[in-house]
Amino acid sequence: MSRIRWTLQASSDLDAIHEYVSRDSPAAASTSVVRLLTAIDQLESYPQSGRVVPEFNNPAFRELVRGSYRVVYRLWERDVQLLRIHHAARPLPLDQTSRAG
Repeated sequence: MSRIRWTLQASSDLDAIHEYVSRDSPAAASTSVVRLLTAIDQLESYPQSGRVVPEFNNPAFRELVRGSYRVVYRLWERDVQLLRIHHAARPLPLDQTSRAG
């Protein structure tokens, strides 16, 4: 079983998503966050369940797409390192994400 490691950026992304969506609908914000957390939880048992991030073309960098969001993570030894939770309509900031350590 893999351990999920949150980066500060991924945690901040999730908070920002909740804050933004809750402006219009607190219930929708909670639903969105629960959906994302459920997807992230599955990575403990199935760390390779996400597809390879097309921008990186590196099997260590993977993503789950849930609704309008991309959960970008890196396989690192036995751990899953969450890098970003990013809106799919926006370009993924490659310089910050690919260098996360």
